[in-house]
Amino acid sequence: MILLIDAGNTRIKWAWLTSRMPAATHAAVYDPHLAWQSSMRNSGSKPDRILASNVRGARFAAELSSFTQHAFGVTPEYPHAQAKQLGVTNGYQEPTRLGIDRWLGLIAARHEDLRPSLLVGSGTALTIDALTGQGQHLGGLIAPGMRILTALQASDPSTAIVSLIRRALAALQAYDPPTTPRLVLAGGDARALAPYFDATAELREDLVLSGLAQLALSATKPA
Repeated sequence: MILLIDAGNTRIKWAWLTSRMPAATHAAVYDPHLAWQSSMRNSGSKPDRILASNVRGARFAAELSSFTQHAFGVTPEYPHAQAKQLGVTNGYQEPTRLGIDRWLGLIAARHEDLRPSLLVGSGTALTIDALTGQGQHLGGLIAPGMRILTALQASDPSTAIVSLIRRALAALQAYDPPTTPRLVLAGGDARALAPYFDATAELREDLVLSGLAQLALSATKPA
């Protein structure tokens, strides 16, 4: 059994990979009492392998590794973005500059659907990544998320973010016609953005975990 972990900025999510797809996703906020550790320990059996996406830096990686080693006797593997992997070609000249959460989202999107895709992560930061139908990552951007803009008293932050997403969708369709791009919304503010788009927009809470699952199921271990 494989344990998949998505350590985001404000929440940690995990799922157990028992077949071809992750089982139900568990989630917890970080807290001083480390309740997420008890929840993770009690959520499944002892894993044979652990894959973790970590955007919280080296200090948290050390904390997570110490916990899993103590709880399960297994140290996580921490993948990094590659130049090319599982049908996706990285659009960055320095591949590891692309955050692992964004890279895993691209891998998951490519595995699920061969249409051009626009992946929007709306959390602490706003990330937008464009993927062609051929698996070429066209690059992306990072901007302040809705909550940061609200704290800065920006006028109508949701309208500004929606406008940016719509421009990115139009640019992707112009670059890779004629198929209408798939729009995937993830992150804590995804539900707030969804009503601004039509019913084809997909809300995904498990995109990073799905990308980790594809790495786990691939022939080679992540670098």
